[in-house]
Amino acid sequence: MKISKLFAIISLALVLFSSTVLAVADFSVDYVKVDGVVAGSGSSVFVERGTSIPVEVYVRGRDALSTDSSRSVAYDTRVRAYIGGYEYGDVQALSPIFEVESGTVYPVRLVLNVPYDLEASDDYTLNIEVFDDDNTIRSIYTLRVQETRHLVRVFDTIFNPVDNVQAGQYLFATVRVENFGDNLEDTAKVTLSVPSLNLQTSQFVGDLITQQHLNAGGDLINTRRVSATTNELALLVPENTPEGDYNFVVTVDYNRGYGSDVKTYTMHVNGATPEVITETVNPLTINVDSSAQKVNQGQGAQFKFSVSNLAQTAKTFEFEVTGASDWAAFRVDPAIVTVQPNAVGEANIFVAPLEGVEGVKTLTVKVKSNGNVLAEKTLSVESVKVASGAETAKKVLAVIFIVLLVVLVVLAIAVIVKKLTEDKEEGGPVEGQTYY
Repeated sequence: MKISKLFAIISLALVLFSSTVLAVADFSVDYVKVDGVVAGSGSSVFVERGTSIPVEVYVRGRDALSTDSSRSVAYDTRVRAYIGGYEYGDVQALSPIFEVESGTVYPVRLVLNVPYDLEASDDYTLNIEVFDDDNTIRSIYTLRVQETRHLVRVFDTIFNPVDNVQAGQYLFATVRVENFGDNLEDTAKVTLSVPSLNLQTSQFVGDLITQQHLNAGGDLINTRRVSATTNELALLVPENTPEGDYNFVVTVDYNRGYGSDVKTYTMHVNGATPEVITETVNPLTINVDSSAQKVNQGQGAQFKFSVSNLAQTAKTFEFEVTGASDWAAFRVDPAIVTVQPNAVGEANIFVAPLEGVEGVKTLTVKVKSNGNVLAEKTLSVESVKVASGAETAKKVLAVIFIVLLVVLVVLAIAVIVKKLTEDKEEGGPVEGQTYY
C-alpha cells in the first residue's frame, strides 16, 4: 500500500515536471533600451517626470530544436511596459499584436508618458512583459525619476460666466498654476487670450518654490508657495462677435520666457441682442483677501484689497479707515490708487493693535472714487495675549508645588496606615496563654 502511494506521488511529480518543461515560451528578451540607454546591469536609468520616454524592447524568437525541422512561431504576441506607484492612474504602454519566429529579433518600440506630478527623486521599477495566449515572461529594470529643471503647469481655470458669455459683456477668469520643476520660479506670466477675436490680457505671478523646498521647510514659506492663483483676468467680448464656440487659451510663460504651458478651453459666445447692448454693466469690482485675522500681541494684521477697473478710462480710488483709532495703529499703502482701463490695482491696509488690547476688534474700510463710496468692508482683528517668560515660570512652579504636596499627603497616609497596623499586631492576645 505504501509502495503504491509512493509510486503515485512520483508519477504525479514526473507529469508536473514534464508539463513545466514543455511550457517553454517561444520568445525571450535580448535587452531593453530606455531613452536610448541600455537598461539593467545593476544601474538605474535617469528619466524626467512630465516627459515621454521611448522604450525599445528587443524580442528574440526561441531557436528551433535540432530535432525540429520546422521553425516555431509565437502568434498573437504583445509587449507591455509599465511602472507602478502613481496615485492617479496607470503608467503603461502596450504594443500591437505581432508574430515571433524562431531565430529572429524584433525591436518593439513603445512610448511611456511619465506624469508631471509623479513623486520625484525616487526609484521606480520598470516592468517589461512579453506574452501571447500561452506564455508570459517578465523582466524588471530600475528608473530614477527626477524633476525637470523648469516646469510650471496650468492646474485649472475658473471662468465667470462658466461655459458661455454674452457678446458685449466681460468674461472673468481666475487661473491657478503649479511649479513641478526643480528650480524656484520668481516670475511667471499668465495670459488669457482668444486668438480668433484678437483679445488678450496678462498678469504676473511670482515666487513659486519647489515641492522639495516646501517639504524641507525652506525659508519664507509664509510668502512663497508651490502654487499661485491670479487675480481676476477680464476680457471684454466685442458686441459684434458672431455667435459660436471659441477657443479661450490660458498660457503660463516661465523661466524668462523659455518655458511655457498652454491649456485651451471652449467657450460659447451668444450673439449680442439690443437688451444686452443697452444693459448697464458695473465696471468696478472691489475685493479683499480676508475679512478676519488673528494676531499675537505686538504683531499686526495685513488686509489686501484689489480693485478691477473695467471702464474705458482710468479711475482713482481712495481708502478711508474708521473705527480703529481708539484701539490700533493703522496705515494704508498706498492711500490713493490709480487703475488704468482693464487693469487691476492693489492696496494694503496694515492694522497693529495697541499694547494691552485683547479680543476681537472691528474696523470699517470705505473705498471711494470722486467722493462717492463704492464699497464698504467691515474687517475684524483678534489680538491674542502671549504668556511671558515670568508667567510661564510661575505656572511651572505652581504645578511642581501641587505635585510635591500630593506626594507628601500620600506619604503621610502611608505612614499612618503602617502605624495603625503595627499597633494592632502588638496589642492582640498571645496564642496559648490561659487566664484564671
